[in-house]
Amino acid sequence: MAVTAYYAQELTGGGANALDLIDGAALLEGDMAYVFTGSVSYSYKLDDDSAATERSPWIINPDANGGNKRWILQSSDGIINNDGAVGEETTTLPAGITGLKGHFVVTDNEYLKIVAVNGEKFRYLGDQGAANGYIRSDTIGDTVSIVFSADDWVINNITGTWLYDE
Repeated sequence: MAVTAYYAQELTGGGANALDLIDGAALLEGDMAYVFTGSVSYSYKLDDDSAATERSPWIINPDANGGNKRWILQSSDGIINNDGAVGEETTTLPAGITGLKGHFVVTDNEYLKIVAVNGEKFRYLGDQGAANGYIRSDTIGDTVSIVFSADDWVINNITGTWLYDE
């Protein structure tokens, strides 16, 4: 099976250079997309029967003829932060897909809270949080990287003090 590689400069918005503008009618299972926004690069793989809810940047739906097709984030050099927050900043993760990753850094003295859904949990070393649990920190410079594996979001890199399921 031939895999087609697509290139874009935006994730969503339907603009001429946006990933979601690529017509779903031409997309096949396993097609790849590479998005370069100028400051962040992303790579995506097409899942032709996903039907997952769009949640940029993790899951992108084609605007036209998408059906159940979804672009699933494979990797990114992008980091989610709470820059400019004036209160707790909450990021709700998409439903876990094995290999899906996220990188987070606290940039303001407000809580950056990361919440799991669908009964999923956070796991770090031997500890496991509650279903639909969360992790959070309000210390500038604290970082955490996660990857979804089986039923859990596994914390595979952490700096600082992150609280969970208080």
